[in-house]
Amino acid sequence: MKRPRDLILLLTVFFIVFSAAMASAEKPIDVIQTGVDKVFGILNDPAYAPEGKKDEQRDKIWTVIRSFFDFDTIAKGTLRRHDWDRFTEDQKKEFIDLFTDLIGETYLERIQGEYKNEKVVYGEQEMLSDSKAVVKTTIVRESLEIPVDYRLYLKNGNWRIYNVYVENTSLVTNYRDQFSRILMKGTPAELIEKLREKTIKSEG
Repeated sequence: MKRPRDLILLLTVFFIVFSAAMASAEKPIDVIQTGVDKVFGILNDPAYAPEGKKDEQRDKIWTVIRSFFDFDTIAKGTLRRHDWDRFTEDQKKEFIDLFTDLIGETYLERIQGEYKNEKVVYGEQEMLSDSKAVVKTTIVRESLEIPVDYRLYLKNGNWRIYNVYVENTSLVTNYRDQFSRILMKGTPAELIEKLREKTIKSEG
């Protein structure tokens, strides 16, 4: 017969395992829908209608986006393996930070400036493996339909976005091609400087 202490230990282990299973039980498509609904909710919130509230609105949207996207993985994916190995540890960190800032400035400006009550139609969810998935969506803007596919992977029990395909064009591959051309003749320091210049220009 198990002692009470053993029973408590078993129950504790059970609840830890059960909690971890529940954390990863959320479907990838639910994650995408939650993120999109939050962003649209902020965009439609009348509290942010005044021009003086736009920066606050942008910060709120960015907080949501950062909670669903794994920008470290996205940034690293934009470099080919042999190019990534050329970077020092400090350069890797700076590259990830600058790339994340650039994505934020570029796409937040587009989201705020071009949003016109679009709707998102959710398609199928395809499991590529136990830890990777694709969620297909379509952005409907008046008579225009734009297919957007999100690729996610399971990280620490949570589904995180590591790539986005807009009209079959990969965000990661698009930047990888650009960065690869720069690094064919240039150095990591030169690529970082170009990113810094683009980020400053976007902020301006």
